[in-house]
Amino acid sequence: MEQTKKYRRIQVPTQDGGTLVEPAWSSLPQVVADNRAAIQQADLEIQGVSLAELAAGARRDLLASAATYTAGYHHLPANFASVSVQQLPTLIFAGHQPQLFHPGVWYKNFAIAELSRLIGGIAVNLTIDGDLCRIVSTRVPTGSYDRPQIASVAYDHPTLPLPYEERAVCDEETFSSFAKRVLDQVGDLIPNPMVESFWPLVLARYQQEPNLGRALAQARHQMEGQFGNSNGALESLELPQSMVCQLPIFHQFVTHLLVSLPHFVNTYNQALQQYRKTYRLRNLAHPVPNLSENGGWLETPFWIWSKSDPHRRPLFARLGTGKILIGDQAKEEHELSLGPNGNFTSAAEQLQQLSEDGIKIRTRAITTTLFARLFLADLFVHGIGGSKYDEVTDHILHGFYNINPPQYATISATRHLPIEHPSVTPDRTRQLQQELREMTFHPERFLDLQHQEQDRMSMLASILAEKSKWVKTPKTPANAAQRHRAIVGANRDLKPFLAEKRAALTDQYHRLAQQVQASSVLDSREYMFCLFPKCSLENFLLNFGKADAS
Repeated sequence: MEQTKKYRRIQVPTQDGGTLVEPAWSSLPQVVADNRAAIQQADLEIQGVSLAELAAGARRDLLASAATYTAGYHHLPANFASVSVQQLPTLIFAGHQPQLFHPGVWYKNFAIAELSRLIGGIAVNLTIDGDLCRIVSTRVPTGSYDRPQIASVAYDHPTLPLPYEERAVCDEETFSSFAKRVLDQVGDLIPNPMVESFWPLVLARYQQEPNLGRALAQARHQMEGQFGNSNGALESLELPQSMVCQLPIFHQFVTHLLVSLPHFVNTYNQALQQYRKTYRLRNLAHPVPNLSENGGWLETPFWIWSKSDPHRRPLFARLGTGKILIGDQAKEEHELSLGPNGNFTSAAEQLQQLSEDGIKIRTRAITTTLFARLFLADLFVHGIGGSKYDEVTDHILHGFYNINPPQYATISATRHLPIEHPSVTPDRTRQLQQELREMTFHPERFLDLQHQEQDRMSMLASILAEKSKWVKTPKTPANAAQRHRAIVGANRDLKPFLAEKRAALTDQYHRLAQQVQASSVLDSREYMFCLFPKCSLENFLLNFGKADAS
């Protein structure tokens, strides 16, 4: 089967309100239909069961799990009541870590909800809680409009990084006072930031379910439901990655990969090698490190940890006669029994039991969307970072499963805080800097010879003649030092004639440099979504009619 997919060059939107939708928004319904058909027609069987059958069962289980989870804190989509086992709905997926992310990331959630509404499907957002919670603070602008600065505001006390799935709040006072401290820092810069109404939702969710990531994600999902347009309120399902990794299809996916691990590792590493070659990357950690081999143990694309030791480690495996050994090469080691002729039904059931016993196996970055695109989603929508990972995933899907990968979409956006200020780029300051440099080394180009006093004109003419003589004198080893001293001396003597002009230019440079610094603070696209007033985001997040033109 020929691999026809090529790498895509994708760039962050730079302008305020700029969006990235690739493929074009108007083409996405057809992309979804093509993906759905491709899964149905795929010539792939796992233990005698077709991909279409496996995907159908996986989606039924996922919808049941997502509905139960979502209903625990939020309303279900209106069309969920009509979901039929016989006619499963089209599923549009996105996913992100449960962070206080910027509006460009949030844009994906609104996009999948709107696309699902257009095609009569259901949007599902995965909370990637297997990733490490490394940062428990956020950046906010503070100070004045003309001299803003960036402050870091914590919402918890930092600890050793743990997966979000395992991360509770460490400092209740820091957590509960977060919104007030953000408002204190922001002052009058931003009118009515959403954090004032958002953070009480976070605190309420944490009281119901004391997990930091889930509290943040569930409150964000609740706030999404407060947005709406003429088509109605935003509607979607949510499900943590950790719960996806408890579905029966996941354990089948893992064991199928384990029994073919040498082939998978080879395919995986070749895909990474090709990616690095294409982009001319020398760093072997980008986009992710290769899977390694250590004493007969092969590294898998999964993490492992346990309830008793929640620090995640790479999962390794070694194939034996009628069995697979899995472990972290330190504390955990477990044996999975294989049936006759490599049948791994029993091994999948044993993995399920390990999960119930508190042994947690979770997908790593590439495997998360590989699994979702293969078994769960009719379309997976990435941000820019995720789309880079999935260029590698495409090659793995083709090389390991021998199928043409279903397409994915890349959606992102840029939104600046609604703070009125002169938006200045560094271009003009660089130009002024160059003019000041030229004024130092070529002052004669800036002289106003028509408005000089007579006595100063005579002195000026003498200096200019002396410099011109030495500039025109060819440089030789014998005269190089003398020539240099003469030209530097002439430039120094000309400096007083440009004092006023230099002072004005210097003052202009400093004023513009300050405006550039202010713009760099106020025009960042990285501020958390809840710093924005709701009114400044609503039209932006819901206006997909112009997405193709942005």
